[in-house]
Amino acid sequence: PPPPAAEPDSPWWPKAASAGPTPGSIGWLWPEETGTRGGGGRWKPPGRRRYRTAALAAAGVIVLGGAGVFIGMALHSTPVAALGPAKSSASATGQPSPSPDPVPTISPTLNPNAAALTAAAGWITQQVAPGTDIACDASTCAALTAAGFPADQEVQVGINTQSLSDASLVVMTPELNTFFSAVNPGLGSEVAPVVLASFGQVSIEVIDPAGAGAYENELSQDVQARIQVGEQLLDSGQVTASPTAESELAAGDVDSRVLLALQALANQEPIDILDFGDSGPGASPGVPFRTVDLAEMDPGVSAQGYLPTIASVLKAHATFPLYQHVGPVTLADGQTAIEIQYSAPSPLGLLSP
Repeated sequence: PPPPAAEPDSPWWPKAASAGPTPGSIGWLWPEETGTRGGGGRWKPPGRRRYRTAALAAAGVIVLGGAGVFIGMALHSTPVAALGPAKSSASATGQPSPSPDPVPTISPTLNPNAAALTAAAGWITQQVAPGTDIACDASTCAALTAAGFPADQEVQVGINTQSLSDASLVVMTPELNTFFSAVNPGLGSEVAPVVLASFGQVSIEVIDPAGAGAYENELSQDVQARIQVGEQLLDSGQVTASPTAESELAAGDVDSRVLLALQALANQEPIDILDFGDSGPGASPGVPFRTVDLAEMDPGVSAQGYLPTIASVLKAHATFPLYQHVGPVTLADGQTAIEIQYSAPSPLGLLSP
């Protein structure tokens, strides 16, 4: 029979090693005094291997730590600008990670006076006489064009503007007001402090090349002339009016063109004035009413039948300014009236001899 196999030599270290760090712990990397040789002596590994292992471990810790800091910063930082749509990436569990919140875009600030500009442009398009040139800044001119106002009647005010005499009205905005007061005060001196209509911080004002003071003097004289003609109408015996209309006639609050039309009509037959109106929202004191509503004097004649008579009287006077509108209108109380309307701005000095 074959000889029995020789037993393997037992290892030179003890089988039952003393308790020491388990693999994976820091002490496992450099066990200075964690293991013993048989014989009880302290075992110290070669110095070169020891320090090489320690250096590699330290470098790994630094790399992992730096990567953690970088990832943390990337996750908590807000990107400056999004270059494209965010794509979801798979996490370690295989589930798609949520996309980061979209970066809010900075939209251009809306003009806080946009609604007021739109309202002012609509009023100008409906109320201002055809052929009237209007001074405006760039945004206001754009609003006027959008509302249907002719572009060739817009006088855009710029840094090189020397005079506003080419325009009769100006649309004043906070920006234009600042330009007149701080950049070019000479232009502002041509704007009369009389508001025909206002919408928030936007107003329609009159331009007088002679200056604001000259316009105010003309306006004061025109009011006195209007008061005189209004009193003449009330004393003629041909005119009846509501209490409000009487007080407005006596105060000179009625447009000179309306007064001339009422005089011509009263010379033909008695008239009944229901009300005056349409001076413009937020108009300054002294800005006259440009609209009058007349009642039907003959119960047997409808408004449609009364209208040709009024139109023929107004057209018979060649020196009369052209009216903007004449026609029947239904008032708030349901009454039908004949409305005569003139456009803005009201001329000054029309009643002077």
